[in-house]
Amino acid sequence: MLGRKVEGARPVSLVEVRRILEQRSGEPDFGYEQQTSLDYTRKFAKLTPEDAAKLEKELAGEVSALKAEAIVKLVDILPTHSSTIIAICAKERITLSAPQTQKCLEIIAKFRERMVEPPPVPQTPVPDAPAAEAAPVEGAKKEEGAKKESKSK
Repeated sequence: MLGRKVEGARPVSLVEVRRILEQRSGEPDFGYEQQTSLDYTRKFAKLTPEDAAKLEKELAGEVSALKAEAIVKLVDILPTHSSTIIAICAKERITLSAPQTQKCLEIIAKFRERMVEPPPVPQTPVPDAPAAEAAPVEGAKKEEGAKKESKSK
């Protein structure tokens, strides 16, 4: 990352972040933070890059009051309730009318059907404890009870 110049800044969705990080993952200076971010985007990005771009364009075209930041959040979250859309827009100081909010929900619902399932999380097997270790010793319980009583006095 050293020596890279920032050419511009714009809000990007998790899908686009995943695409960028996957391209850079082969570089020698790909660090722990980037790997953690890549794992996060693989887990939570819900659309394909093509669908995310289409959804962004459709939301921007149909609901002109939406700012780029709000559109990106809508693409990331894919809300199912109008209250969620209102909350996202409130952060950006955008007020949508009820028909505009309903239009957003309709557009998002079309793309919600195309959601991509995240890859399964590998399960690490937990070794079974032997029966002798799993069962507590009665004497140990009495000792613990005696210790608690002495501490409370």
